[in-house]
Amino acid sequence: MGKIDDLEKLQKLKESGALTEDEFKIEKQKILDSDNPNNNKKGTNIQSKNYSTQNSSTSSDINNKKGNPIKIKFSTCLIIVLIVLLGFIGLIKIFTHNSMEDAAKKSMEKSSQTQNINPTNKVVNAEAAKEATEKAKQLEEEALEKAKAEQLEGETIEKTKAKQLEEETIEKAIKLHAENVRDINEGSLKYYSHNLYTTTSDGLKIYKIQYSTVAKSSAYTAYYYQLVSLNSDNTAVTRHTKLYYSSYTNGKQHSNEDDQMEWEAEKIWGIK
Repeated sequence: MGKIDDLEKLQKLKESGALTEDEFKIEKQKILDSDNPNNNKKGTNIQSKNYSTQNSSTSSDINNKKGNPIKIKFSTCLIIVLIVLLGFIGLIKIFTHNSMEDAAKKSMEKSSQTQNINPTNKVVNAEAAKEATEKAKQLEEEALEKAKAEQLEGETIEKTKAKQLEEETIEKAIKLHAENVRDINEGSLKYYSHNLYTTTSDGLKIYKIQYSTVAKSSAYTAYYYQLVSLNSDNTAVTRHTKLYYSSYTNGKQHSNEDDQMEWEAEKIWGIK
C-alpha cells in the first residue's frame, strides 16, 4: 500500500504541474526500485535522503507554483477592474459629450426655428412691425399737430388779449382827449365813437373821432369830426386836426368838410 500511495501522490504532483515528465519518471522508478534486494541499506538511505531532498524541493516548487496563480488571478482581477473603470470613465465622457452635443444641437435647432420662421409668419411680423411703426409715426405727428394747434391757439389767445388790451388803451386815450375837447367847447360836444381812419407808411395809425352835438332831433343831426394820432404806447393823443362839421337832414348828408380834413391830414402826417 505504501508504493501505491507514493505513486498516487507522485501522479497528483505531475498533474498539478509540480513535476515534469522526466522528474515524474525518475521518481516513479525510484519508488518501483525501492524493493530491489541489490540495493544496500546505505544506498537506500541515500536514495531516501535524495528523495526527501527532492520531495522538499518539489514541495517548494509546488508552493511557488501555487502562489503564482494567486498572483496571476490578483493581477488579472486588477487589470479587469482597471479596464472596467477606464471603460466606465470612457462611457461617462461619451455620455457627457453626447449630452453636450445634443444640448448644442437642440439650442441650434431652437435658434434656427426662431430665425427660420415660415415665410407667412415673416410676412405677418414684417407687416405688424411696419404697421406699428406707421402707427407710432402717426401718433407722433398727431401729437406734434396737437402741440402746434395748442401753441397756435395759445398764441392766438395771447394776440387776442394783446389786441384787446391795445384797443382798450387806445379807447381810453381817445376818450380822455374827447373830454378835453368837450371842456374847451363848454360841453357843446360829446364823444360819440371812433374808428381807424388810415395807417401811414411808417405804421402810424390815424384815428377819426366823431363828436355829437346838443342840437339833435329826429329830422336833423349834426356831428363834428377830428383826426388824431397817439404816442408809441397808445396812452395819449400827440397830434390832431381841428374839428370838422358834418350835418344830416332826414338821413341825408348836406354839409361835409371831409376834403378839408383830408388836406390837413396830409400836412400833419404826410399822408398821400
